Amino acid sequence: EIIKPIEYTRVPSVPEYVLGVFNLRGSVIPLIDLRKKFSLNAAKPSTSTRYIVMKDGDNVAGFVIDRLTEAIRIQQNRIDPPPETLLRDKGMIYGIGKRDNSILTILKVETLLKRDF
Repeated sequence: EIIKPIEYTRVPSVPEYVLGVFNLRGSVIPLIDLRKKFSLNAAKPSTSTRYIVMKDGDNVAGFVIDRLTEAIRIQQNRIDPPPETLLRDKGMIYGIGKRDNSILTILKVETLLKRDF
């Protein structure tokens, strides 16, 4: 689910990339800043900032994204395994999706949702 940013509450003693928790229809959900998780420069929230809420089994989390440009489906035959040099990143990359004029890094939802705090 993709939602506009809502108020969240800071939580002590969690990794820096965990911004806090927010309430979505009665469920308390952790909010993770993907830029911080991937050691990228922080971005200031803008009118394009969104939260993407993902679920895998009982694990649910919200992730801050800079903007959503489009949601697409990629056929499995257009996804290659990640190059060996990318496998060291804790197995977070599912594969590389090929489009007509570009490629996309596809992340593993189950790994993103794995709690390491």
